[in-house]
Amino acid sequence: MIGPFKTAASNILRDTQLTTTNYQKSIDFVKEHRIWEGIFKYSWLSKFLLLVGVVGGLAFIKFVFNYWSQVEVTKGVSLASVSTSISGFFVEGYDLFILGGLKYVILILMEVIIFHFARKTLEIKLDVELDTSLKAFIKAQSRMIKVVFYSWIMETIITFIVVKIGFSILSLGSIRFVATVLIQSYFLGFAIIDNYNEMYHMSIKQSQRYANQYAGVTLVIGIVTYMLMIIPLLGAVVGPLIGAVV
Repeated sequence: MIGPFKTAASNILRDTQLTTTNYQKSIDFVKEHRIWEGIFKYSWLSKFLLLVGVVGGLAFIKFVFNYWSQVEVTKGVSLASVSTSISGFFVEGYDLFILGGLKYVILILMEVIIFHFARKTLEIKLDVELDTSLKAFIKAQSRMIKVVFYSWIMETIITFIVVKIGFSILSLGSIRFVATVLIQSYFLGFAIIDNYNEMYHMSIKQSQRYANQYAGVTLVIGIVTYMLMIIPLLGAVVGPLIGAVV
């Protein structure tokens, strides 16, 4: 049993190091090939969604800081405060559900960015020409909505079971913050990576299994995107943009 776990851990570590290194390469790649060119060729609706996404990023930032400022990372469950703990448990769970939804809404609004940068990157790296028509964009937008809904639900369920219930019962409140961020980041990373998998005609389930094989890549892209999205205004654009190229 130890062998498979050791191999999996080794692969995750390898992928994490590789993806971290590729972030700097991706920034250079964007500059060298001027990937941003042509981003405004899409319909007025795409431009409008992009603008709303940038503005919506401000609401996400405010909610993130409000939520995490209320998280008591050292709180355990005691008999003396069971009523308060249960009440806070469900309030925090509701806030977590809303927080997850906000970042995914921004991701949907930023789909034109991900769509453009993902396809331009593949065209350059593979020397192919991909469909960037309005029809292709609408298809990608529809897929993104399905993927973020799937990611949002999975993230909420796993966080609720593992972090809110498991860690509270075991009085491991001190690592709840880290665990929650990692779970959220993983599914955020998957939602971005799926843009490539969709171009290879994978179903969402196939895409999830494939992303799981490269968990280190998925996690790092999610973490960096999450952190960048907290930067006012530009973060909502730069996070998904760089993640799409990496």
